[in-house]
Amino acid sequence: MIFHILYAIVWLFHLIFLPVKIVGKKNLIKGKAVLCCNHQTYLDFLPIYLAAKTKVYALCKEELYNTKFKRWFFKKVRTIPINREKPELSSIKKCLEVLKNENNLLVFPSGKRTENSEIDSIKNGVSMFSLKSNAPIIPMTYLKKNRLFRRNTLIIGEPIMVEDMQYNKENVQKLTLILEERMNNLLKEGK
Repeated sequence: MIFHILYAIVWLFHLIFLPVKIVGKKNLIKGKAVLCCNHQTYLDFLPIYLAAKTKVYALCKEELYNTKFKRWFFKKVRTIPINREKPELSSIKKCLEVLKNENNLLVFPSGKRTENSEIDSIKNGVSMFSLKSNAPIIPMTYLKKNRLFRRNTLIIGEPIMVEDMQYNKENVQKLTLILEERMNNLLKEGK
């Protein structure tokens, strides 16, 4: 109930204050997927939550859970806290459980907010989640930094299917490079 009320408020906020044109919405799939996007502001998750065809859970830094209210709020908007320096097994298990239950996992794969839209230094976690759960990866990129009252564009690329790949260190690194290349290509195509 609380999530639906927050969802309605967020939808209205997004529509009025944070207009985002979504290109490639047809590439979102119903069922499990790892959604990957560049990350520049705290508001980046809103349009993705609203566009998704399946329930979305977002990975977020555990520092956001530093007060009782924030812990309550971020749990209600379906986030999973993670230690970016040393991820705990419990957080990884929660992410894999989200995918096992046919939901979407939203990950900002560089692990931090960046000043520009370029994609680099993608962490291997996305590939690990995808290969362990056999979930496709859906690359996404914002063309500009989200700002209030300024129209932005979110480009959603074709899913990267992984059903023929086994989970091993070599495939994790290979898939990470493919994802980085796809996300950078989306940026180039959008400009």
